Amino acid sequence: MRIRFVVGLIFILVGNVLAQSPSVYIKQVGDNSSVNLLQRGDSNSFSLNQIGELNRVNLSQASGASANIRQSGSGNVMDASQSGANTLQAFQSGTANTARVIQNGSDNIALLEQNGSNNIINLEQHGSGNRSEDIQRGSENRIDKIQFGGAESRVEQYGSGLSVKITSEF
Repeated sequence: MRIRFVVGLIFILVGNVLAQSPSVYIKQVGDNSSVNLLQRGDSNSFSLNQIGELNRVNLSQASGASANIRQSGSGNVMDASQSGANTLQAFQSGTANTARVIQNGSDNIALLEQNGSNNIINLEQHGSGNRSEDIQRGSENRIDKIQFGGAESRVEQYGSGLSVKITSEF
C-alpha cells in the first residue's frame, strides 16, 4: 500500500512539473554534495553534473532561464540567480572554487570556467544583451564583474593571486 502511494505522489509531482515545461537533469556521484533549485515561470532549463565531494549549487531561475553547471573535485560552490531569458554555462574543477552569478534582464550570457583551488568569480549582469566569458586557472585568483545593458567582456587569468575588477556599460 505504501509503494502505491509514493508512486502516485511521484506521478502527481511529475505531472505538475511537466505542465510548466521546465527541464531538469541532475547527476551527483561523490558524497555530501547538494543542489538547491527553485524554478518559477515557464521554459526554464537546468542541467548539473557534480562528480566530486562536498560540492554545492544554489540556483534560482525565472521565466526562460537556462543553466548548465558541471563541477568536479571537492568543495566547489555555485550560487546563481537568473531572472529572465538568460544563459549560464559554468565549469569548476579542483578544490574550493566559488562562483556567484546574478542575471537580471534578458539575453545575458555568462560562460565561466575555473580550474585549480580557491578561485572566485562574482558576476552581475543587468539589462539585456550582456556577454561575459571568464576563465581562471591556478589558485587564489579573483574576478569581480558588473555589466549593464549590452556590455561584453572576456577575462583569462593563469597563475596565482591574480585579481580583476570590471564595471562595464554599453
